[in-house]
Amino acid sequence: MDARKIFKEIVSKGESALYDSYYYDEARSALVQIIKERALHRGDFILSSGKKSSYYLDLRKITLSSDSASLIGYLILSKIYSLDQDIQAIAGPTIGADPIVSSAVSVASLFDVDIKGLIVRKARKEYGLSKLIEGDTESVKNVVMVEDVVTTGGSLLDACRIVQSEGIQPVAAFPLVDRQETEVSEEFEKMHIFYEPLITISEIL
Repeated sequence: MDARKIFKEIVSKGESALYDSYYYDEARSALVQIIKERALHRGDFILSSGKKSSYYLDLRKITLSSDSASLIGYLILSKIYSLDQDIQAIAGPTIGADPIVSSAVSVASLFDVDIKGLIVRKARKEYGLSKLIEGDTESVKNVVMVEDVVTTGGSLLDACRIVQSEGIQPVAAFPLVDRQETEVSEEFEKMHIFYEPLITISEIL
């Protein structure tokens, strides 16, 4: 599948493409194939969670490439539209979510969608404005949370708690890939946050 061709056709359809399951499925299928070809590595690896794994997903190759990043941005926006809620921003933990947030915000402008991007720090800065959340949080009440890959969900859950502590409600969490190693969704349910990955590891391996 030609990711750029798919995205160009999606954009030509305007805002209606954000509701269209056909284009969503096309974009998603193309993204799965790109991940298989560019990001999947076999071997012995230690993950950030400390767990051992026989494979590794180098998703920065995907989130930092123009063709795949555009598809990710579209898929995130489509997910937001499916919620039928008033979402003012897209947020995620640095640094894995940084390019995803940027892609979604940039793609939003192509559909005349007004939405902000926020980056959540692990700890408050000790200089400048001492922010925990980077970006314009003014008038932001509800956000959608994103991340590149989820194993235990720890980083994304921590980011959700930080966002809540700043008076903003995470409505949903849409990670790019869920490794399906733990019942991550249960932890989000406890926080009353809808959880649904764009892609699961079973579709990649």
